[in-house]
Amino acid sequence: MSRARRRPRSIARGQVAPEQGGGAHGVRNDGAVGELSRTRHPDHAEERMARPHRPATRPPALPGRVPGPGVWTVRMRISEGDPWSVMVTSFLLLTGLGVVAVVTAVIVWFMVEAMAPDVLPELGTVFAVAIGVVTLEVVMGTFLATLGTFIYNLSAQYNGGVEVAVTNDLGPTPAAARALLVVARARVRVRRRLRTHIPARASRAVRRPRGKED
Repeated sequence: MSRARRRPRSIARGQVAPEQGGGAHGVRNDGAVGELSRTRHPDHAEERMARPHRPATRPPALPGRVPGPGVWTVRMRISEGDPWSVMVTSFLLLTGLGVVAVVTAVIVWFMVEAMAPDVLPELGTVFAVAIGVVTLEVVMGTFLATLGTFIYNLSAQYNGGVEVAVTNDLGPTPAAARALLVVARARVRVRRRLRTHIPARASRAVRRPRGKED
C-alpha cells in the first residue's frame, strides 16, 4: 500500500516544472521559508517579544552639579587593593622622600656652619643620623602601608569598599564658584571702604598735580 501511494519522481518533477516559471512558486517558496524559520526557532521569537524595551540611561550625576552636554559621571567602588603594588609604591615613594630629607639635612648643616662655626656636630655624624632616621621611616612606612591594605581588603568584604565618583567635567565645582564669587565681592567692599576712610591729606598727597612736583 505504501508503494502505491507514492508518486514517481518523474511525475513529481513534471508537476513542479511548470510552476517554476510563474510567480506563484516564488510566493509559496517564501512562505514556506518563513514557516520553516518560525517553526525552527519558536523560543527565540517568544523571548524577543517578551523582552521589555530598556531605554539607554546615563549614570547619576554628582549632587549639587547640573550635568552639561557630554558630561559623564561614573560611580565606582574600590573593592580590593593589591598588597604587593601598594608595598612597592610606598617603598619607592618613601625612599624618594628620604633622599630629599638627607640632602636637606646636609644643606642645612653647611648653612649653619657658615653662619656659626662649631655649633653642630661633624658632618659625618649628622649624615649617619639622617640615614638612620630615613631607613627607619622607609621600613616602618612600607610595613604600615601594606598592613593597611590587608585591613582594607578585610573590611571591604563587609561594606563593599570606598565609593568613588569619576567625571569628565573639569570645570570648577559649585562650591568653588561660590567661594570665588564671595572673594570677589569682599575685595570690592574692602576697596570701597578704604577709599571712603582715607584721610583728606593722604588723598591730596597722592593726587598731587604734576606741575607742583616739578
